[in-house]
Amino acid sequence: MSRWTSGGPGRAAALPALVLTVRCAALSETFPPPREDDGFAVSGRATEISDQATWNTVRDQVIADFGQLWPDYESLTLFELSVASCLLTLTQPDGAFPKGPTIWKA
Repeated sequence: MSRWTSGGPGRAAALPALVLTVRCAALSETFPPPREDDGFAVSGRATEISDQATWNTVRDQVIADFGQLWPDYESLTLFELSVASCLLTLTQPDGAFPKGPTIWKA
């Protein structure tokens, strides 16, 4: 696997240094005010996918979901996220999830 491919299999370009660490995390607010302090975070390891069969599967699904590829599709890099942990923080209890943090680890 090349860590220097971008824009699909076989296209050479330098990826940002942050991507090369292969660790990743994402955080998102889940509700507008007054529950703006609610949030969800996921962390894990990202692996670049350069396998053409996987690219074809993703391409077919994007077309099925959106009817066409977006204009810069061919310039994108495909990654697989192996989830290590998730954090859900709620200001109020919601169904099975209590108020406060709920942590899940793989």
